[in-house]
Amino acid sequence: MSHIELGKFERIDAVYKEVDGIPFEVSVIAPREVVADQCPARPVLIHFHGGGFILGTALDPQTLPLWQYAGARGAVIVSPCHRLLPEAKASQILEDIKDFWDWVYTSLASTVSDTWPKVSIDLSHIAAAGQGSGGTLALQSSFLWPQTGIKVIMAQYCAIDTDSPMFSPRPHDPPRDLDGFVTRYLQRIRPGTFRVSSPFPEYFDLLFAVHQTGRFRDMVGTDGSLRLRKNMCQAKAVPPIWMSQGAEDRIVSRLAADELVHELRIAHPKTPVLYSVLPGGHGFDVKHAWDETWVQEGVKFVDRFW
Repeated sequence: MSHIELGKFERIDAVYKEVDGIPFEVSVIAPREVVADQCPARPVLIHFHGGGFILGTALDPQTLPLWQYAGARGAVIVSPCHRLLPEAKASQILEDIKDFWDWVYTSLASTVSDTWPKVSIDLSHIAAAGQGSGGTLALQSSFLWPQTGIKVIMAQYCAIDTDSPMFSPRPHDPPRDLDGFVTRYLQRIRPGTFRVSSPFPEYFDLLFAVHQTGRFRDMVGTDGSLRLRKNMCQAKAVPPIWMSQGAEDRIVSRLAADELVHELRIAHPKTPVLYSVLPGGHGFDVKHAWDETWVQEGVKFVDRFW
């Protein structure tokens, strides 16, 4: 999609929790016309940023998907930060996301109304979205915590699953300089330190090296919390999902995405799934326009449930 034009939105920055005195920020935006006018309770779009769990920040304006759709719906968009690999464990990332969801249900409404007195939110109409690792967290939110009440998920190039041999395989002869860079970075991590915000392009050199050398599993370690297919298969129910994928994606491969969709349809045959595969690599959707056929097909799918 086109890059977000934040001038059309009002923004609130809040904190959903603190760890060791470090604030975990969450950004809330809404179309200016929604903020200015008294109107019915607004639907909510929860957006998780991408960055391979290694970089990213709340409400990254370069990668926020479907913002035009949210604006057209008059939705309130909520985007949190979370701890990042490899300093954090996978279980700590999910702990942050669980705490964020708790904040959504205990504090989002008051956070919005205190700043925008004319705006109320409808927590019975929540959609979750994200690209890359953000799409994975949108999926994990529904798999692990059905009480979030997510009505529909919009996930882009999201098949980040260490159980899949199709995802980030280690090459037979990884580039030695990049392999050494990753190893040295892991060795330098001080126990107890963590990052919660690294806006692109910060740490892109690490992300690039990890994917070129197939070292993502080293980032996660033995912590199995982020096992996507395992959590999917153990979920009792899964909401409707619109997944989109670039056919030539070299970071999250189409084969891994195909495999995930196939297993999703087997594990949850009653879950409506729209799977859009388009030419292009990772982040292919940035170059696509709102009025394109495949986007409108996805919007119509989401409209049925949100």
